[in-house]
Amino acid sequence: MRTILIGVWLMILLIAATPRNSENIRSAIAPIEKEAVADTIFSGEWFLLPVLPSDTAAGEFPSIRFNAKKGHFTGHTGCNTMEGEFAYTDSTLQFGEPLRLSKKVCTGYNEAAFLRNFLRTNRYSFRDSMLIFWFDQTELMRWTRKPERTPVIKRA
Repeated sequence: MRTILIGVWLMILLIAATPRNSENIRSAIAPIEKEAVADTIFSGEWFLLPVLPSDTAAGEFPSIRFNAKKGHFTGHTGCNTMEGEFAYTDSTLQFGEPLRLSKKVCTGYNEAAFLRNFLRTNRYSFRDSMLIFWFDQTELMRWTRKPERTPVIKRA
């Protein structure tokens, strides 16, 4: 009986003396935390910060609403509604083709240029509460949670 008790105590001491590898635990949790943060950051609606009056020539702000968990987005080009799929990591962002678009015609608005830049996006960053789309080192678009001014409408 004494031998069994000594054996149990030795096992307890051995287990207690074994160093815990907290780095393994942290590395297992980190991807879960990153995914949760990205879901929170991306999810919801974003509005394009227009640079030129032509960015809102159709009378509406381009917008995008991400569903990060499903990898799906819906939005507005400034003329037509759009929806599609996207994929992201901690720094990359890519939109799948083809996008599904409505077929409204908006004179004075260069939707093709907007879509070309939108689909060129290959990474993103956040700065001052703005979501910034990039193509390599070239900034393409800036998005914010709320439109900052009334759309500029060109009257003929």
